Formats: sequence, C-alpha cells, structure tokens
Amino acid sequence: MAQSRWTAAVQSRAAGPSMTLMLLFILLMAPAAGFAALPFRSAEGHHTDLAVDEVGAASEAVAPQNFSQMHPANETWAGMFKDFGMRALVEPALALHGGAQLVKTEAQIFGQALKEAMVSGAAKIGDGDISGAWQEASHTYVKASNRQNGVAREFSSAASTTATIMLIIFAVLCMWGLEHLLGEQERPFAMDELAQEDHLVHHHPALDTLRYVLSWMAVLYNFYPWTVDGVAGRREGSTANFASWGILACPAFFVLSGFCHSFNKMVGNKEEDEEEIDKPRNLLIAAAVRIMAWYPFYVLVLTFLSYNFLSYNAEDWSTYMAQLFLIGGAFLEHDQAPYPYLPSSWWFSYLAVYLIAWAPMHFILSTSGNSVVWTMFNMTYIAVFPSVLLEWWFMEDWAPFALIQYLPSFFFGQALAVWQVRNCMQKKLPSSTATKPVHVMLPMQEIPLPVRFGVSFSIIILGCVICLCSCYDRLPVVREYCLAFFLKGGLLPVFGMLIGGLACEADPLAKLMARKPLSRVGCLSLSQYMLALPVHIAVEHWTGSTGLSFAFASTLTAASVVGHFVVERPSRAFAKYIARRVNLALGEGKS
Repeated sequence: MAQSRWTAAVQSRAAGPSMTLMLLFILLMAPAAGFAALPFRSAEGHHTDLAVDEVGAASEAVAPQNFSQMHPANETWAGMFKDFGMRALVEPALALHGGAQLVKTEAQIFGQALKEAMVSGAAKIGDGDISGAWQEASHTYVKASNRQNGVAREFSSAASTTATIMLIIFAVLCMWGLEHLLGEQERPFAMDELAQEDHLVHHHPALDTLRYVLSWMAVLYNFYPWTVDGVAGRREGSTANFASWGILACPAFFVLSGFCHSFNKMVGNKEEDEEEIDKPRNLLIAAAVRIMAWYPFYVLVLTFLSYNFLSYNAEDWSTYMAQLFLIGGAFLEHDQAPYPYLPSSWWFSYLAVYLIAWAPMHFILSTSGNSVVWTMFNMTYIAVFPSVLLEWWFMEDWAPFALIQYLPSFFFGQALAVWQVRNCMQKKLPSSTATKPVHVMLPMQEIPLPVRFGVSFSIIILGCVICLCSCYDRLPVVREYCLAFFLKGGLLPVFGMLIGGLACEADPLAKLMARKPLSRVGCLSLSQYMLALPVHIAVEHWTGSTGLSFAFASTLTAASVVGHFVVERPSRAFAKYIARRVNLALGEGKS
C-alpha cells in the first residue's frame, strides 16, 4: 500500500558519511574544490602522488629554501610551508583535470543512453505502447546511472565533487543561453492598460513555476521508491537521493506563503477587499478568510481517503477529526502518516497557526524601519542553531516543538516581502492621467546584486547541497543527521535569494521560469499536492503499477487540471466573496 511505503521511508534510520566537505563547499564554493582536494586517482587507476613529489623536488630552490636560510631555526616550518605550497598549487589543477575527465566520461555514458532510449522508445511508441516506452526509458536510465556510479568510484572524491559543481554551473549557463536565444518576452499586463483604474496588480509567474516544481519535489519524496538506508549508503543512485531531498519543499512553501501574503498587502493587490480584515485586531478573521482558499479542497481529499481506508478504530477517527479541524499537526507525530494517511498533512495545520500570527507581524514589519527587518532576518537564522540542538538532544519528534521550529521560515518570508518592496520597487504614476501612484520594479541595474542574480546563485548552492551529500549524512562533532538543520532554517538565505530573485525577474533563470509554457502550470501546484495519494491509489488499483510510473504521473497531471477548475477555483472565488462581505461588515461596524 502507498501509505506503508511512505511510512517506511521516513521511519528508518541509517548512518551517513561526514558533512565536512559539503559544508566547505557551501561556504567557499568552487575554490574549495582545489584546496580541499585529496590525492587524485585517474580513470586508468594510476595514482598521481608521484607527480606532486616530482614538482616539489623540482621547486626546492624557490621560496621555502630562502625562508629556511633567513630563519635557520625554522627548518621544520619551512618543510611544512613547502609541502603546503606545492599541494596548494598542484592539487587544484589535478582536481580540475580529473573533474573534466569525469564530466567527459559521464557525457559519453548518458549520450549513449539517450540514443538507446530514443531508439527503443520510438519502437514502443510506434506499436502504441506508451507505458512500455516509459519503462524502457527508465530501464535505460537506471543502467546508465549504475555505469556512471561505477566510473565515478575510479576517480578521487575531489575530482567527483569538482565534476558535480562543473555540471551544475554548466546547466545554469545553458539555461542562461536558452533564455537569451528565446529573446525578450512581453509582460501579460502593461501599465498603460491599467492606468484608468489607478491600480496595478502584481503577479509573479516565475513564483508559480516554483510552486509547481516544489509540488513535484513533494510527490517524489512521498512516492519514489527510496529508503533511508539506501540513500545514506549511496546505494540507490542519484534519483533516489534527489527524491529524499523533496522534503525541502515544506520549509520553502512556508517562506513562499509568508512572502506572498505580505507582498500582496504591501503593493495593494488586495487592499480593497481586505483593508479592515488585515488589521491586527481581526487576526482570527484574516486567518479564516485565507484558510478558506484551500480548506474545501483539503476536506474533500481527507474525507475521500478516510472512506478509502475505512477503519473501525476509534483512535483513527479521532486523528481524522483532529486533522479536519487543523489541530492534528500540533500533537500527531510527523515520522509517520496518521490516518487517513494524507502525506504531510501537518503542513496545513502549521500554516493555519502561522496565518493567525501573520497580521500582527506584518503590521510590525511594515510600520518599522529597515533595521527591524534586518533584525528579523538575523533572528530567524540564528534561531536555527539552538533549535536543532534542542531537537537532536531533547525534543526529537515532538510535534509542538516542530510547530515553533518552522515559524521562523514564515516570518522570514514576511520580512523578505517588506525588504523587497522597499529596496527593489518604487512608487510612480502609471500614466500622465493617473492620480494614484503604484509600485513598480526599479531598473535592473539598481536592483541589489543578491536579488538580481539570486536565482542563479541559489540554484548553484542548492544543486551542490543536493548532489554532494545526503540528507541523512551525519554532521561532524554532533554526529546527528543534517536534515534537521536544513529543514528548520539552515537554507533560509538561499530560499530568500531564490524567491526574491524570482519576484524581481531580473535574473535570466527567473525570466525563463516566468515564460508562459512554464508559469501556466503553476496554478496546478495545490491540486497536484492534494490529489497525489488519491490518484496513486486509483492508478495502482487499475494498472497494478506502483511507485512513480508514467501512468501515475500523466494521470496526476490530468487530475490536477480537473481539480483546479472544479474545486480550487470555486474555493478561491468563495474565499474572495467572504472577504468582501466580512470587510464590508467590519467597515460598517466601525462607522
């Protein structure tokens, strides 16, 4: 059953290798590939330590000897300086050379695999067997991945790490080139077209694309057949390791939710409908109105699953009612899926609590100076360290404490929205006939650098984290899993650059993600997240296929389109209607 497979994936535990090299790359990035390099082993299996010794012997007449002659008492230090100097010069070159060779070999392997998959897939499609073509392509990919893992073992860890970073940077540059080839795109709404209304609705299509990507990461995490033991031991391949990192979608969604709610309020997207609702004294009403946008969909899915997994256990129905009233996440354990087994249902319980805290925090941040905003940035990140230490040593798997741990991510998103409006936007009249200024983006050259190229920076850092380590690796010294650090705020600066950059659309990758073919599917993210388990149950019942099959992926996409138009859009329209009526009632009560 799907829920037991998901439960097994999050319950098991296994030890992993040290995270020292990964942390070094986060801090120093590419230069660390050379200075942290280990002795290189070539693809033919020959050690190159001799080359280092030969270079050192040929350079004895240089600075180290002069240093020992000037200071005869420091001959030992001179030897150490000579050894470090030679290795600092030679090992980076060896790591780069080995990384280039590994990239070339991997390109040949996957190029051949792509050719085989296209030939065999075309034959299957010609016979009308689309599912068979998908299975053939998956089988070819698995064989190529196993072959690539075998080749990578013949190289040193420094060469493998360097090759990974080179591939990530190369992929980012390729996307830059693709955006350049596609040329400039027209924005969907011009300012002159809305000048008569004195109002400019800000929409971020690139953030829609991000929502869709995050929803697929959550689907991979819950339904791809990976295990903790296999991921920690590097035995299940790169796809399984990537799927295990899909849990990062949860904190990313919290940051994105806090950002969007505060940004829309700051720029006046919803000012007329929620002017009275969003005041701090009406925080419960404001939270209820926002929850109504997705709560009907949540109730329908939860009820369907309870019917499908019909139980006669009273405890199961108590957990169902707790989740129905959005209080289950406060006390139900997260290391297993509680009845009726909706994956990550605790996320909605936490979001409901955070939406209650949104109004007063937004009032504080929006009416304060930039120093308060930066204080919030610093506090939300510094709080990560005592938070994860308490989790590791005292409060592991305690749901109320996890509710507090994720709260800084939501507040970080709110602070990011306030900072974004103040530092990346300006007020101006949309036309000569307009009377009310609106918020518009600053010219590209005036946008701060971390936001202007934030998408590229963040994707490179996230790519290095995901590709170079496992979320079940153990950190040095404390010997605990690194997953808690990354989930509870360790990647907040990276998420900030990513979301801020996508909102500005100055980075070439942000412009690429804002294009209509990609951004149009962003509206399906909620439906896809909600319907993943029901669709998986139906596909497994009809076809017998388990895991992340082609039938499951295609059916989920089709069901997401139907769910968006049939359930989600009416729910959001109803929420807007409620907002108008409540806002009108509050305004009349005030007068």
